[in-house]
Formats: sequence, C-alpha cells, structure tokens
Amino acid sequence: GAFTGGAARGGYIQVVVSSEAKTMNLVARGHGMVYVNGEPRGGDVYDFGWVKIPVRLRTGRNEFLFAGGRGSIKASLEPVSAAIEIDANDATLPSAQSYDGPVPIGIVVRNTTSEWIRDAKILVTSTGAAGSKPTTSLNPVRPLPPLSVQKIPLKAPVDINTKELSVSVASPAYGSSAAKFKLGKADRTGQVTFLSSIDESAQYFSWVRPENTEGGANPTALILSLHGASVEASGQAAAYGSNALGPIICPTNRRPYGFDWEDIGRKDALEVLTYCEKVFMSGSAPVQTYLTGHSMGGHGTWQLGVTFPDRFAAIAPSAGWASFWSYTGGFTGKPGFAIDAFLRRASNGSDTVALINNLKNKPVYIVHGDADDNVPVSEARAMRKKLEEMQSPVAWHEEKGAGHWWSKGLSKGADCVDWPGIWELFGRSRLPQPADRASIDFTTMSPAISKQSGWIRVETQEKQLMPSRVQATRYLVKEKLNTRGEFTLTTENVETLSILLSHGVPTNSITVDGKKLELKLDADPKGDTWIRLGKDKTGWAINPVEPTVSRAARPSQGIKDVFDRGVVFIVPTQGDEAVQRWALAKAKYDSETYWYRGNASPLILTDREFLNLNQFDRNVVLYGTPESNRAWSKLVDSDRLVVKSGSVQLGTENLEGKELAVLATMPSKASSSALVMVVSGTSLVGCRLTERAPYFVSGAGFPDVMIWDTSTLVSGSSGIRLLGFFGNDWSVQKGEWVWNR
Repeated sequence: GAFTGGAARGGYIQVVVSSEAKTMNLVARGHGMVYVNGEPRGGDVYDFGWVKIPVRLRTGRNEFLFAGGRGSIKASLEPVSAAIEIDANDATLPSAQSYDGPVPIGIVVRNTTSEWIRDAKILVTSTGAAGSKPTTSLNPVRPLPPLSVQKIPLKAPVDINTKELSVSVASPAYGSSAAKFKLGKADRTGQVTFLSSIDESAQYFSWVRPENTEGGANPTALILSLHGASVEASGQAAAYGSNALGPIICPTNRRPYGFDWEDIGRKDALEVLTYCEKVFMSGSAPVQTYLTGHSMGGHGTWQLGVTFPDRFAAIAPSAGWASFWSYTGGFTGKPGFAIDAFLRRASNGSDTVALINNLKNKPVYIVHGDADDNVPVSEARAMRKKLEEMQSPVAWHEEKGAGHWWSKGLSKGADCVDWPGIWELFGRSRLPQPADRASIDFTTMSPAISKQSGWIRVETQEKQLMPSRVQATRYLVKEKLNTRGEFTLTTENVETLSILLSHGVPTNSITVDGKKLELKLDADPKGDTWIRLGKDKTGWAINPVEPTVSRAARPSQGIKDVFDRGVVFIVPTQGDEAVQRWALAKAKYDSETYWYRGNASPLILTDREFLNLNQFDRNVVLYGTPESNRAWSKLVDSDRLVVKSGSVQLGTENLEGKELAVLATMPSKASSSALVMVVSGTSLVGCRLTERAPYFVSGAGFPDVMIWDTSTLVSGSSGIRLLGFFGNDWSVQKGEWVWNR
C-alpha cells in the first residue's frame, strides 16, 4: 500500500485519479509536498500520519504529483464529514494541573467548502471530577480560507480537576461538528501551554518538578533541556529524574523535528525560558540558568550556548552535532562563484563553530558514547579540542562502547541526559553579572539573532551575516579620591555599538580601534546609561546620527525574520484572476507547511480584511503583485522595490525578465517596527517559481532580496539573478548586492 525507495526518496511520483466533481480529504504521509491539479499543498515528510487536507476533485482526470521525502509515500482519499471539520489529531493541550481559568489550546479545523467561512464560533467545554459542573468558553474563529486546514489557538477553561475538553464549531451558514480531547495527568512531570508571541499560536513545554518543593519557595535555578529529533518535549522530560537544583524545563522546538533548534526553534527555546523565569523566578533572570540537550538537542545546546552566552551559567551538550557543515555537509556551493558564496553566507546564523569564542571561560560538560552510530563522537572531540585550545574550562565523559542513547542505572533517569557529572558542574557554576566583568570577547553573526554580551551591544554590522566581533576591556583608574572607568575596544565588522556605563562609575574616555573618544557626562551617571558609538567619515564617534529607518531599530537577518510578531498572510482580491488563485493557493501552502514544521497558526486574510483591521504593527507576507494586492502600496516603499510585468526595479536599477521570481523583506511603510515580505514574480510563471523556496527549513539561508528565473530548474544557483542585503538605513544605495546579469 505504499511507494518505497526510488522516486519516493527525493524524486516525484505522479498519480492520476478519475472522478466526478467532489471534495475529499487527501490523507498522505511521507511526502515533502504534493501538487493537486497543479496547486501546491502541504506534505508529511516525517510520516506523522495526521496530515489531512481538503482538496477539490474535478470531473474526469485529476493529477497528484507527490514530491518524495525520506523514502516511503502512502496516500488515500477520504470523504469529508462536514463543511467544517474538527480534527482529533495534533491538538496542543496542557495537563490538568494547578490551572484556574482560561488557558491556551490549539485545535486543527478544516474548511472543506470552496468558500471563505467567516461566521464560525468554537465552544470549549471542560468536564472534571464527578459532580462538578461543566464550564465553557466561547471563541470566535478567524476567517477560514476555502479548502484549507488551520490550527486555531483557543482559550479553554481548565483547572486541576479537568479531565476532558469538548470542542464544537458552529456556523449559521455551514453547520457544525465536534470532538473530544482527554487531558493527561500531571505528577512528577507536567505539560504547560502558552500563547506564543511569535505567531500567536498555542505552544507547550514540559517540565520536571524539582525535589523538595514543599513550602512554596521559588527555586534558585532553571535547567533548560532540549530534546532530540522525533522525541518531543514530553519525552525529554520523561528521561529525567527529579533533582534538588531546580525545575527542568523542556521546550518543543515547535515540533519533534521542527527547526533543529535554529530559526523559530531557537526563538521557541528562549520564549519558554523567559516565560519560566517569570513563573518560577518572579521575573528575575537567575544567575543559575543552565542549558543541556541530547542529539539534535545537543546541537541546540551548542547553538544556543554560543549564540546567547549571557543566558547560561554552564552548558552540557550530549551526543550533539556541531553544525550542518561538520555533520551533514551543509551547502558550500561552487568555489569562486559569488552567488553561491552569498547563499552560504546567508545561512551563517547556523555556523555554530564560528562563534566558539563566546564559550571562552564558560563551563562546558560534554557527554558522548564513543560507539555512537548516529552522531559520531568526532563531533564532540572536535568541539572539545577547540575549547581546550582557548584554555576554556571543559569537562567530558565518553561512555565506552555506548551508542546514541544509553543508560546503565547510574542516575535517576537516562544516563546519557541525566548524567551525574552534568549536575555537579551545574551546581558549582554561576553566571557572572555584567558589572563584575572586566573584559568581554563577543561574536555575533547578526544583531537580529543575538546582539548583547554583558555591557557590550552590537547594533549594526558593516556586512550582514558575517562575524562581528568586539573585544573590550574596562579599566578602573584611581585619580586622587575618585575612581573612573576607561574602556578599550577593538572591533571587526561593526558599524555601530553601545556600551553600558554603570551607575557610580564615571567614565572619561572610550578608545575604539585606536581612536580615543572623550565623554562629556555628569560626574556620576544617574543609573545605568547606554552610550552609542558609530562610524562616520572620520572614524568612530559618540552618538552618531541615526537614520530615520535603521536596522538597529528593526534588525533582520533576511526574509525568515518576517515569520514573527504575529505574522499575517495577505492574499489579493483584484486584477488578474489567475494571480489571485495562485496567491491564495501559495498562502495556504505556506500556512500548511508552517503548521506542519512549526505547529504554527498564521492568519490568512484578504487585502480588504487586512486594511480594515488597521493593525499595521504586525509582520506581513504579501502574495501577488502591486496590481493585484491592495495592501501593496500601503506597505511596500516603491523607492526600494517595484515589481512589474516583465521587470523588477530595485532602487534605480532595473532587472528585465518575463519569468522572474521575487522574494524580498523590508520594513513596512506603515510601521517602523514591522517587516513586510513580498512573494511575487514578473509573471504567473515567476510567481509559481517561489513555491519551492524552502524558507521553513532550518539551515537554508535567504538574504533580504532574492530574484531568480526558470533556468534554476535546470542549472541550479546559476539561475539566481540577484541576491543582496539592504543597507543599515534600509536603502538600496547603501546595500550589498550580487548581480548575475
């Protein structure tokens, strides 16, 4: 009943179905995506088995073109049960514990009609202990596009007695359906849901209760633990025993595979950590925050550890691979080809090894089985060697004869994650406070990812997504009865930065790259003061003039940063009907892909609906062309980008081409705090070329602008016509561009 091997692994399988005109649910697994009569729809590459998508069959011949994934594809067509269906699979739910009041949940809803549904409401009813009265919560549903599947964030009445949730959706015009969901029990571990600020979706994390929790005292430590591929947060928590140090927090990376703890997965981990600091630590960032993880989570430990050195007092990767380039052979491209070099650079945020100096003086404990057949022990040994070369404090344990996952009963949980040596290191490690640090050596790939270490903050780079390094030393100079501070900095690839001057320590001067800058401040700064430095025509200066629109105010590492800040997908309602149909299909495909890979809930609106909302502070993805999408002129600055039939204008430069695909991200013209991404083309063919751009895949880098033509289908990256970044003032003129004319 399945296609295996051959085309099912990276190739294509075409299936032709003869039918009468009707709507059915496509239930397929193992494929990366599928074209249904030419329309792209989401796939189930990891073979989860819960992806069910409504499709419209036409009378006669229907073509299904499956893109192969990991080696096996299975598919069937099932009748729809109602106009609006609630799916009992893939619900995001909390466990019943210490709640009182509405909590976020995520439920999958399908619109199986060929019309928009805008009048549906969802009722969530909670039932608990015997004799207790059910409680309900009414939720208006967002607009549901035709033939679509979306995961809807809802509020549910949950308390400690809740055992089951009944969810029903009803529309005056399209009827109703219902489903029931059981909540898990919470004992040693629990599952907590929250509303993500990234995309306003319902997400969850698991946690392990610490020992000796009686008395209600807040813990002094937090342990963030990252799961491996296919494991998920609840499985990660189950691998631990309780310890006296503090709660073990296990975020999800949005999915069992998710984003390899990069991109949105990296943001998910930090969002959970910040949430738990508020819940467990009363909002104060503790000096005893620790990071660990296994396998893919071991890579995540390296990734977050080097990227955010100020968040963790110590890190402990177990069986973790270092980077895509050391482990899986990440993209490097053809030597000497500028386009490929730029593509490689666009993914530099994943280059963990290049940021290794951020772990200098950071306690690290490495665990690995020396017979690991999944992640070779050479990954751990290479990172250990680099740390030792920096004379950084590194401890390690190689379990002789052990594979990828192992346990010999030496801990309360699985030894490969709950290793006693990790807890011993964590127990004696503390995160130094900024005021106590006399020197800082900090490297970032992009301020949009990570910008601060101690009292140094990188604001903008000279070249985007190239390593920016600041080596800084603070001296205390005694002058008679006074003590003054002086700073000496050397920088690489930094255009603007800020320095934190602490209360009570007056500062006379800052020397940057050999240039001494005199400060004119009060004798005693009142509180902590950030001093901004930047380069002008004469070199470094204090408080340089900042452009009205600046990357410092709205950092971005490329088009992926748009999938944040409550992102909205906007589809057109005017102009060429073929472009309108394509744009809606592409928005649904992106929504389904983001749901599958990121447990996400992107909102899809028509241009009319979005303009009526008047919520321009949200990031948006614009589908279509200036002629078709009414929101285009409101959001896109024509001084930066103009897409026409047959050409693209970038600033004053013009690029001709009848079949060009266009992806571009820039600040929204309607809001200085929001980004807008354009998914467009110079023709319908150009628009369709954007369908396979993998911007929901970790490790795949995209700069601010990428334009390519149909020759990419044959010749690959040489068909890319333009790549580049806007300037730090978001102008085209000061940007960095690679043309392939």
